[in-house]
Amino acid sequence: MRICQGLGFDNSFRVDAVGQSGGLWLLWRTEIGDVTIIDSTDQYIHARVVTGEEVMHLIAVYCRDGVVGMEVEVTAANLSINEGGRAGPVRVVRQIAWTPPGEGWMKLNTDGASHGNPGLATAGGVLRDIDGNWCGGFAVNIGLCSAPLAELWGVYYGLFIAWDRGARRVELEVDSEIVVGFLKTGINDTHPLSFLVRLCYGFITKDWIVRISHVYREANRLADGLANYAFSLPLGFHLLEAPPECVSSILFEDSIGLSHPRNVRL
Repeated sequence: MRICQGLGFDNSFRVDAVGQSGGLWLLWRTEIGDVTIIDSTDQYIHARVVTGEEVMHLIAVYCRDGVVGMEVEVTAANLSINEGGRAGPVRVVRQIAWTPPGEGWMKLNTDGASHGNPGLATAGGVLRDIDGNWCGGFAVNIGLCSAPLAELWGVYYGLFIAWDRGARRVELEVDSEIVVGFLKTGINDTHPLSFLVRLCYGFITKDWIVRISHVYREANRLADGLANYAFSLPLGFHLLEAPPECVSSILFEDSIGLSHPRNVRL
């Protein structure tokens, strides 16, 4: 506490390191507003900051060196490349559309985007009911990170909103096969993305049902549009109670079942 006050702060929250892993200290002054710690582990702190009518979410993450380089390797390792003149897979054109959730369920679509890998990155997502109605959404301007990391931040914030809105049966759709694999089969604790996968598991294992599935980008256009919209916003998380004008046409097209062609493998 003396160190905290000596630095000019009158409030603090700390998570201790485990061996040589983790350990964070969040310091703040009372005048910035009401700060509530929502969740924490030895590798992250999630806080809500309320200043007047403005609500912000702050997430501090402990991350060791070399994360970005290893994420690039993960992405490259998951690319399928035909070599040596071998015949590629048989493909056919199919119509792909967003489909509403089942009776009593909510559907959550999330996506991440990055200008480079790593590069400036964003994420976005939307929660909808059986009629395709907007039930909440978000856009987050992350800053510099890799594509897989942006996708996982999208999942995390999407789950956060779905839980906060009272959804207890959720169909989560993501257009990244890598991320779906991480969420379904798990990830080694030494993997550079493990800290964020654990954050997602923290929500998935709450008292609700979350079904996770991979979809093509054509069925995830609204989340993709929100992620791209986030590039025009200031850094940080932005809760969207109503759809931005730039994605309203996509919301309507999804609600009427409009499909788009895609070459898919048999």
